[in-house]
Amino acid sequence: KNGANEWTDNIVPQTKRMNEMVADLLTLSRMEEVGETALDSSVNISNIARDTVDSLMENFNSKNVTSNVSIAPDIVANVNLSQIKQMFSLLTENAAKYVTEGGELRVSLIKSGRTITYRIYNSANIAEDANLNRFFDRFYRSDDSRNSSTGGHGIGLSVAQRIAKNHCG
Repeated sequence: KNGANEWTDNIVPQTKRMNEMVADLLTLSRMEEVGETALDSSVNISNIARDTVDSLMENFNSKNVTSNVSIAPDIVANVNLSQIKQMFSLLTENAAKYVTEGGELRVSLIKSGRTITYRIYNSANIAEDANLNRFFDRFYRSDDSRNSSTGGHGIGLSVAQRIAKNHCG
């Protein structure tokens, strides 16, 4: 392989990882700068939530996770479709990434008046000294289990929070 070694073999995946991180940071920066969100009309949020959870159910099943999914049908709202899809995806992927083997997943989507609430719970190993108030801070990782080996950049929850804020959440 023309002088290939462990260092050169590592360049392509690390470059891809850096590109993804830069793209995430640019997305977050744009959302913070603009502050306003272009809304699509009448989006069925229930379908988006269901599709997102269903797409990751194999990940949960591979860890023998007990799941309880309760998504109210036909919740419709004027939202930015791509942002809402991204938010649901980020939150659900995060739960799949950190759920404990043989653990638990609970997902709910409900509407009460004008308020729509998406809740996702997963059993996870969280360090005793973890600062839960910082989970949505950029690059925050509570312990060694939340490091680059999990595939994340520590930006996803910040993006999800910004999307929620853009939708008055």
